[in-house]
Amino acid sequence: MRTIFLPEVDSTNEWMKRNIDSLQDGDVVYAGIQTQGKGREGKKWHSPPGGLWMSVLLEKEAPYNFIVPVAVCEFLTGEGIPGEVKWPNDILVHDKKICGILIEKKKFYIAGIGLNLNVSHLPQELNAVSFLQLTGKKKNPEEVAHFLRDRILYWREREDVKLAYLGFLGTIGRKVKIGDVVGVARGIKENGELVVDVNGREIEFKTGTLRYLDG
Repeated sequence: MRTIFLPEVDSTNEWMKRNIDSLQDGDVVYAGIQTQGKGREGKKWHSPPGGLWMSVLLEKEAPYNFIVPVAVCEFLTGEGIPGEVKWPNDILVHDKKICGILIEKKKFYIAGIGLNLNVSHLPQELNAVSFLQLTGKKKNPEEVAHFLRDRILYWREREDVKLAYLGFLGTIGRKVKIGDVVGVARGIKENGELVVDVNGREIEFKTGTLRYLDG
């Protein structure tokens, strides 16, 4: 398994798509800067110097929508940071975003992770936070990339990853808004759909942009 560092790139996921025929399972690419970093639903992802902007190529079928958030939360909790998942796969610390995840498929799966690692300043309007801001220390981005890759490969061989995901999920029980729907998040279905209680009626969401209304 290879690790490729790019000082600057449009997007590590897009780079992997362009080079997918020369890559293998478990290969990692990470960048110093992304000029066109993106999140789910095509949203722009702020990718300044100091962050860990990475992608992992994954050839094997697995529930990566559960696996990748668990890997990130394991890194954070191992550093004493109470990271939790905001459905479907944002990672928050005290309701501020520290990591975004974008999983795409082109021939194989590409798991994009944008972790605010050694970032000293984040615009206030992003409601985000970094590892450096929380701990006052910096981490080697390549070492963190390897840790995340190794945990992803570990969890894809296990049957209990959904339980681990639920253990880190902070959305259940909270008042949420998805699109025009307001209700209380009640549970997660087998494939990751969120169940929302709207005045006693359960509605399932496969995807969507979720906002918390109770904090």
